[in-house]
Amino acid sequence: MASVPSYPYGYKLNFRGKKELHEEKAAVVRLIYQKYIQGMNRYAITWYLINHKIMRPRGDSCAWQYSMVSKILTDERYLGNDSQYPMILAREIFEAAQDVRQKEKNKAIATRHESCNEKRMYPFSGFIKCGSCGSNYIRGLQRQNSSTRKASWRCR
Repeated sequence: MASVPSYPYGYKLNFRGKKELHEEKAAVVRLIYQKYIQGMNRYAITWYLINHKIMRPRGDSCAWQYSMVSKILTDERYLGNDSQYPMILAREIFEAAQDVRQKEKNKAIATRHESCNEKRMYPFSGFIKCGSCGSNYIRGLQRQNSSTRKASWRCR
């Protein structure tokens, strides 16, 4: 079984134990960022890497996973740190990818179904009180037909 390196994909250790660029893998990192900025989503990039038989970070197969691509797209070490990591990406490219990621996140939040509200906080939460007992009303969904539901407020 191959061991997982303690440094990001795109780097290798030299004989002194210092991290240096692994040019072939660094080119893959740049390719991932380029494809992402050009509009290819993370799932499509994963399939692209698999179909083009590009070895994954462990180097044991070409079976890339979505989480591997996501991790590469958020790793700031690719910007370089003179003492530890040589630069693979320019800051503009990294920030452009983060902008795309934020837009994806905003779109996902905007299109998420209202029942996915984790905190269960709604515009009237805590404001509507029961006239009889004084407790807060809670929001519920009533089924209208097989595909639609209607929000309603009721006393606990």
